[in-house]
Amino acid sequence: VVNGRGDGTFDPAGFITREELVTMIWRYAGEAASEQDLSNWPDAGKVYDYAAGAMKWAVETGVINGKDGKLAPKDNATRAQFAAICARFDTGKSNGSRTFSDIKGHWAKAYIERAAELGWISGFQDGTFRPDAYITRAQAVTMINRMLNRVPEDPSDLLPGMNVWPDCRPGDWFYLAIQ
Repeated sequence: VVNGRGDGTFDPAGFITREELVTMIWRYAGEAASEQDLSNWPDAGKVYDYAAGAMKWAVETGVINGKDGKLAPKDNATRAQFAAICARFDTGKSNGSRTFSDIKGHWAKAYIERAAELGWISGFQDGTFRPDAYITRAQAVTMINRMLNRVPEDPSDLLPGMNVWPDCRPGDWFYLAIQ
């Protein structure tokens, strides 16, 4: 579902773009690029080839609905945008009662509360969510794993022969989630 960078690293502290995060969810959803007819889709030229089918699927299904009326696929995704995309993708039920001190009046407040109540996000120790901060690749993978209920608890949960990223070491808070 998630690939590393072209240089053989994972880049856990790097930011993730809107098209990268939609592609990760699209891959999990089992959509195939060959099934996407992009011939009449006006935004096809605005995204990388690997992401065109994913972005079209995300727009058509309502998983993503644009930023200021535009897809902005190359923009880094914020934590709020990512929570909203995950909340739109998964239809699990919640009443959105878990909140954070810094989301009052935020456009994604209901999505963030829903994702928190479902256990996908936990925020920071100071009680904030930091909705407008860019989401890192490590945070995004952690959220997706929680959303998909596939959270490794210790190294014995990892697959033998898995790809080991040189920039993800045992002891890093994100190691198990990324591996």
